Order: sequence, then structure tokens, then C-alpha cells
Amino acid sequence: MVWRFNKNRLADPIFLHHAGLAASRLCPWCQVEGTAWHMLVACNQATPMWGLVHTLLRGILGRRGLSLREVYVGFRPDRTSTANQTDLANFVLVLAKSTVYSLLVCFYKEDRVPAPYELVLKARLKSRLLKEYAWYLGRGAIDDFRTKWCEKEALCSLVGGEVIFAPSLT
Repeated sequence: MVWRFNKNRLADPIFLHHAGLAASRLCPWCQVEGTAWHMLVACNQATPMWGLVHTLLRGILGRRGLSLREVYVGFRPDRTSTANQTDLANFVLVLAKSTVYSLLVCFYKEDRVPAPYELVLKARLKSRLLKEYAWYLGRGAIDDFRTKWCEKEALCSLVGGEVIFAPSLT
């Protein structure tokens, strides 16, 4: 995805217009040139979603900043984070980027304006957490779920056998 982003080969309005698949090169929400950068990061649809991602990553990793390099290629374990923390942070990043991409595809394929990125990301995260919980529960491995998905309670916690979502996801 990094190469496609750098070469402007994502399914953004400019690329789709050039390929003859979209009538306009403009962002459908902002009416400015729909570059990959704009659609993924700068669009008014993306800004609240990245605020949510930043909040979640701060909870998972315990740090404040999020560099462009990390948005592009993700995180690696270092002295301040565990492998599980970086795996969880990378999961959130990939899910956020794929949310943008899938909503753009939905917009152009179905010719309808999708729900805001942030709301879709929250729904996708909660759905995945519930599916993971059911999977771990079925295997009698609730402690493994807690270890993997409840890191610092940034996404969720378990209370009385029930998944409680973090305030930022409600």
C-alpha cells in the first residue's frame, strides 16, 4: 500500500478519473482535488477518524505522537512497547486505512455517500472485538483474549464475562 500511496495508485478520485471510472477528480466531500493524501489523511471525513486512531494508539502505546512514517509503515517493537502492543497498534492502523479505502470503493461502486469514516471504524473495531471474544470463549482461552485485545484497556476490557468497549469506541 505504501508504494501505491506514493505513486498515487490508490482508488482515489484522481486515479479513478484517469482510468475512466469516475466522472470527477474532486473529493466527493470537500470538492478539492482528490489525491491519495487528501482522501486518506486530509479530507474532512478522515480527520475525525484519525483523531480516534490517535486516541486509541496513545492508549495502546502510551505515547503522544504519530508520525507520517508510522501511518505509512506501522510500528515496530522498541524499548517502550511490547510486541503485543505494536501488533495491536498496527491492527488499528491497518483497519483505519482499509476503512477509508473500502468506503471510497463503496462510494464509487454504489454511487452513494457512505457513513462517516470514524463511525465505520468504530463499528468495525467493535465487531472484530466481539468476534475475537466469541472465538477465544469457544476455546476456553479468555485470558489469551484479555492479553491480546485488552492491552491497557485501550480498546476494551472484560467485566463479568462481558466485553466492555473503551469510552472512545462508544
